[in-house]
Amino acid sequence: PKFRGRNRLAVEGMLAELTRQERIEPLDCARIQVLRSLADQLDMDPSNAQMWRTYNDAIEALVTADDDGDDAFTKLLEAVNSRAPVGDKTQT
Repeated sequence: PKFRGRNRLAVEGMLAELTRQERIEPLDCARIQVLRSLADQLDMDPSNAQMWRTYNDAIEALVTADDDGDDAFTKLLEAVNSRAPVGDKTQT
């Protein structure tokens, strides 16, 4: 998005530092996209408590990723997929 709020700017700063430390791998692209999307959503609606929990989980998943398929990111995606579907309920 054109507008980047505090959360998105913080994510970009964290990603820059992780990249500088060579802790970002090509396999992290999905983690990064999830984190950026959550940051953008929180910048638009900072009152969403559930989104904050998911955002914090996504940060932890990226920072602690071990890419063995049994990491925090995998567990986060499983948790997100087990919740109610996201989307416009008015459309069929």
